[in-house]
Amino acid sequence: ALAGATIANLEDNGQIAVSLTRPYDHKSIQVKGRSMRVRPATHADRALQGINRAGMVEQFALVGVPRALTRRITWWPSVAVEIDVEAVFTQTPGPRAVEPMVRA
Repeated sequence: ALAGATIANLEDNGQIAVSLTRPYDHKSIQVKGRSMRVRPATHADRALQGINRAGMVEQFALVGVPRALTRRITWWPSVAVEIDVEAVFTQTPGPRAVEPMVRA
């Protein structure tokens, strides 16, 4: 219900940027690319979301957000966005922020 504007934007131009941050140390990356497909999430997706959700609940608990509060965030139903990744950037605060990450 909350994804309508985002889905419309992806359908319009396909460009996507996703920022991911680990709360306890602020380590962050940004993934940029193109949306290849937007689809309803499957039960297999839901299982993966459950694993990621459990990790997020614990990460927020480490910085003082009560688990009960984080667990109340609505997760389902959801959509899946398949991304063709074009670049990944370091976003962690510091002198290397915004640098492209390279594969070792």
